[in-house]
Parts: sequence; C-alpha cells; structure tokens
Amino acid sequence: MIQKTALHGEHMALKGRMVDFAGWELPVMYSSIIEEHTATRTKAGLFDVSHMGEVIVKGPGAEGFLRRLIPTRLSKLAPGTSMYSCMCRDDGGVVDDIFIFMVSGTEYYIVVNAATLDKDLGWMRSHADGDTEIIDVSAETSKIDLQGPASGDILKKVVEDERAGGMGRFQFFYTDYKGVRMMVSRTGYTGE
Repeated sequence: MIQKTALHGEHMALKGRMVDFAGWELPVMYSSIIEEHTATRTKAGLFDVSHMGEVIVKGPGAEGFLRRLIPTRLSKLAPGTSMYSCMCRDDGGVVDDIFIFMVSGTEYYIVVNAATLDKDLGWMRSHADGDTEIIDVSAETSKIDLQGPASGDILKKVVEDERAGGMGRFQFFYTDYKGVRMMVSRTGYTGE
C-alpha cells in the first residue's frame, strides 16, 4: 500500500504531478522541472521529504553505540550541531548515508533514507546494547526542506525565532511553531 505524507492533500490541491517514490506518493513537479529548478537556484523551493526515516538514539551508551556504527568522529559534534555520515557494515561497506544531530551527550536524532528505514533500524537494533534505546519516530514526523539562496530570509520570517537568522552550516535548534515543537536545521547537501 502506498503511503502519503501529511501534506498529500496540499500537493493534490496544488496539482502536483504525483509519483511513487520508495512506496510514498510524492510530487515530482508542479509547473515544470526547469521553472522549479530555476526558482530554487535563484530564490527558494520547498520540498516535502516527510518520507525520510527519523530515529532517536538515546541513553548513556548512545555515543559509544554510534561510534561503533559510523566512521566519522562524533567528538566533532556539540549539542545543536550535526554531521553527514554513513552507517557501516562490519566489513566497512556502507549500510546507508545518514544525518546525525547531537541533541545532548546522551541523545542523537538520526535521519535515514526512506527506502532503507527498515534495514537501517534492523542494523541499529542488532548492534544495540542495554545502555542504548532506539526509537523510530518516522510515522509521527514530517520533514520539509527549504532550499535556495533566499531560504534564510524566508525562514526568519516564518519561524519568528532570532536563532534562525544566525545558523551556521550543520547547526540546528528546537522551537515551537503554532504550538508544535519542531527542529530547524541548516543541513542541506544539495548546494546553497
């Protein structure tokens, strides 16, 4: 059965051309690919990427657990920062590329690819110990990417949080927006 994001009704109302992407019905375009590419590269574009997987890794053993799964040095992170990395198999091969957000010294927020969520969760759980809790929050999480050179200015107006204007690359914070807790991050790797 094909899955739909919380914004599916909006995509349909805006006459998005819908496609099956990794088991999710998502818009591939609205007007034209060229127009939307140009708008994103010159101003900004908004992308519903709620199909991505989100996993919370927490507990006193969270850092050690992640150090066993990724080749990147977690010591580079501080609360409120993130990194792009990959989860590796025991032989060094790649399980999946991931984003790791350090919420605190004992809690990390991980974004994985939609098509590999089940495999990634299985891999994580097979390597977890009693000091680490792995929580799949994908079903209750929506993810929207705002990309393009005007994205910072737009974000400041919408979020109404002074921190939005001064974020460096790979930084994030939590805030409330209309009564909903949300993470705001500057973590794109498709170019700014």
